[in-house]
Amino acid sequence: MTSPHTPSDSPDVSSGESARATVSPAVRRRNRLILIGLLLVCLAPVVASYLTFYVFTPDSRTNYGRLVDPQRDVNPLEVTVARLGALEPEELPVQAATGESVTLSAFAGRWLLVVPESGACGEGCRQRLVDTRQVRLTTGRERSRVGRVLLLSAQAPEPGEWLAEHPGLHVLRLPGRIPDALFPASEGHSASDHVFVVDPLGHLMMRWPVAADPNKTKKDLMRLLKVSRVG
Repeated sequence: MTSPHTPSDSPDVSSGESARATVSPAVRRRNRLILIGLLLVCLAPVVASYLTFYVFTPDSRTNYGRLVDPQRDVNPLEVTVARLGALEPEELPVQAATGESVTLSAFAGRWLLVVPESGACGEGCRQRLVDTRQVRLTTGRERSRVGRVLLLSAQAPEPGEWLAEHPGLHVLRLPGRIPDALFPASEGHSASDHVFVVDPLGHLMMRWPVAADPNKTKKDLMRLLKVSRVG
């Protein structure tokens, strides 16, 4: 009689041990590195979020200018049109004429870059006007959605010949002083040191810093034009 268990029926234990023994140290090292790499990939988002929140805390503000809170409704502001700037063909018409007394609502429907001036428009004032002109031009096709206003107080003298450099600039004159309640300035400064942004609905909503960087104000304006569904 033959034995019920032939040599071919018994498990080949030695072959498994032999296979493990033949795995080279280099292969085992590579497999270990792969495992470590997978663990790092899984942990990376957790570590990154921890570092971002506790170590490299980002600034929550994305705008360069300071948002005016609460926003000011400047639509009722009474002005006299000292000069109506030339409009480009694609711009919205203005419901006013030179010499006419209107409210600022006549210029609604577009974004307004407002430069207030309570005295003579000197070097700082003229530089702000140049900056707003250049920032508007760099918005390209969107520039028809943007208007510029030089807002003069009652006592401010008439602008000089340099005004010819700004054909699209609207010059408006107030019956009195520039109202601080509507045009809040930063501490230690006056409204005449800033450029203000009025939205198409007639709300003053942003104030750019004193001696603002045109490249940064452009980013603010482009962002507003991009996200806005009006104006």
